[in-house]
Amino acid sequence: MAIADSDYKFIAIDVGSPERFSDGSIFNPSVVAKKMMEDTLHIPSPAVLSPIEDPMPFVFVGGEAFPLFENLMRPYPKRSVTDNDEKKVFNYRLSRARQTVECSFSILASRFRIFRAPFEIKVNSVISVVKAACVLHNYLRNSVAEMSEEMNEEEMPKDQLRPLLQSNFTRSSQKALTIRQNFTTYFNTT
Repeated sequence: MAIADSDYKFIAIDVGSPERFSDGSIFNPSVVAKKMMEDTLHIPSPAVLSPIEDPMPFVFVGGEAFPLFENLMRPYPKRSVTDNDEKKVFNYRLSRARQTVECSFSILASRFRIFRAPFEIKVNSVISVVKAACVLHNYLRNSVAEMSEEMNEEEMPKDQLRPLLQSNFTRSSQKALTIRQNFTTYFNTT
């Protein structure tokens, strides 16, 4: 499980959980979940998204197995989306945002072909290999970005260069539901 940024770099990873566990079961005891609970992730302050007047929090996006929290959005359940176009749009936009982390894993697997076949080493070694590959992946992403900035720096003006949660993991808070509804409204009006 991982958190990735818009440049396909890994911000946080959780390696070594048994495959039979769901994403939600892996997330709940994770360091990231604990830091969300303690509000120590240093997430940026909420910002206004017009036309919504209330400031909206920065959020992580997850799949259906994740809990819904103020800083963690998950899709609407399938049963509530069937006849609701606004919820379908929200789920589609959330799915598009989740593709960033999926693309990060695809880039990692393409770059390091060791991930294309089953590992034939001890489990502890697999964990170390995955962590090392993620660090190297981020390093290479930074190197590529720096090289492309150096190449484009002369062509572009300088000003155009690339410049959490409720303590209950079983029920979504009313505030989290309101935030998801506000994002639904935003996605359907922009």
